[in-house]
Amino acid sequence: MGLTLITVDFNDLSALKQVVDEQQPDAALVQHTRQQPQDSYVLADVLATLRAAGVPALTDDNYAVMKVARIGCECGANISTFPASSYLGQRVLVQWSRC
Repeated sequence: MGLTLITVDFNDLSALKQVVDEQQPDAALVQHTRQQPQDSYVLADVLATLRAAGVPALTDDNYAVMKVARIGCECGANISTFPASSYLGQRVLVQWSRC
């Protein structure tokens, strides 16, 4: 696919800003749910940091969509995705985007 993986700790917004400035990514994937017990990032803050740098963001809202007040695109992501099969019983991928 020609992708280059760039990793950064979303718990540290200054590190995120630095990596974005240095690496200038074409886009970002942000998981809505935390992957480590010590994760404490605020999704909207991470997305605002990416948006301020002009980096389009996609959120993976799997396991979060029915448990949070706002999905990724409502927090500032360009697009949010989650498998509808978890909620609708069908093999469907749902995408929301801000146009």
